[in-house]
Amino acid sequence: MVRVQMSAAGSLPDLAARLRAGMAQDVTIALRSVTAGAVQDMRQDLSRAFPQSRRIATLVTGKAEPSARNVHSLNAEGRVYGRGGKRSAWPAPLWAQAFGADIAPRRARVLAIPTNRVPRDGRNRALTPEEVEQRFGEKLVRIPPGRLGKAGALVLLDRPITRAGRVGARRANARRKNRPVVMFWLVKQARLNPRWDPRGIMQRWAALVPQFIDQAKRVRETGGGGR
Repeated sequence: MVRVQMSAAGSLPDLAARLRAGMAQDVTIALRSVTAGAVQDMRQDLSRAFPQSRRIATLVTGKAEPSARNVHSLNAEGRVYGRGGKRSAWPAPLWAQAFGADIAPRRARVLAIPTNRVPRDGRNRALTPEEVEQRFGEKLVRIPPGRLGKAGALVLLDRPITRAGRVGARRANARRKNRPVVMFWLVKQARLNPRWDPRGIMQRWAALVPQFIDQAKRVRETGGGGR
């Protein structure tokens, strides 16, 4: 009869503790990597959706717990959130851009939606009706409601359009080339469509958690250390 005897170094409780500590390390490192990757992807996605803004990407940040370098837990978690939110984890502008929103005027009766004829300021923001009047030195004319569900329009009368599609200076001797130019559509409310997808990004990174746990385990077992 052949008898095979196996033994593990240390007591069973010690072995269980080491296994638990190793798994806690793997889970924590994986969650830290996933959180950092999700934040980076969200910032890049925001930058693509809003190329005119230099700061909007910085509104997204994240944190993994436990955060101390050599502290690990099987209950580690990662959270991605927006800076500046009051009651919600996401500030209102980011929430609206992510999930859409219905916009209605607060004080005025209608919203003035700028057309592509409206100039932009140094921050690439469309001018308001008041700023357009100051820029061109004349009052905008309100056109009564028409079709397409619009409540009307604000136009500049007798203006030429340049080859670049911009509103030019009025030409006194070339009246046939001048025409009314719609600067703003007037609507009772508007729907802001989503421009980025934070849920999709989080779902993609959440699906990668097992892969990152396996990777952290391989690094640990080959003597790569932890963080």
